[in-house]
Parts: sequence; C-alpha cells; structure tokens
Amino acid sequence: MEVPESFKILSRCFDDYTLPMPLVPELWIERSLASLDAATKSDAKRFLTESLHRDPTAGELKNIWNTTAIAYYVDGENVRPFFELILNAL
Repeated sequence: MEVPESFKILSRCFDDYTLPMPLVPELWIERSLASLDAATKSDAKRFLTESLHRDPTAGELKNIWNTTAIAYYVDGENVRPFFELILNAL
C-alpha cells in the first residue's frame, strides 16, 4: 500500500514533540496535529478512513506507520487504537 505524503507529514508531528507526562494520548495527538494545514489533514483523514475501513491486520497497520521512519514506536496491539485516535482528532 502506498502511503501518501500527507500521512508522512502527519507522522512527523510525533517526532517534533516530546511526550507529555502523564501521557494523555488524546491531548498529545491534538497538540501534535495542530500545526497541520487543512489540506494535509483532509488528505490524511481520507487515507486513514480508507485504510481502517479495509480492516487491515495490526501488522499491516504497523507497516504503514513504519514506512514513515518515525522514531515513535507503536506496538501491534496498540496501532489500531492509535490510528483511530488520530482519525478522530482530524
């Protein structure tokens, strides 16, 4: 699956910020996505919606994240909830 540039841009938001402590994932995601423009958000939202609608395995979702080369690690069981939180924030 080809990962669009908008999702790669989105993923870089999670390299640019430190994790807040205590970690509140929704707030961290909201803060991280605040710098994105409307077109990037819209395209990334479309990509995530289509990707999650196909009901991919955790491994397939990890592969999507790993194509972005971002240091933030998402393990297999948490990748779908993480993507869903991002989608909801968009």
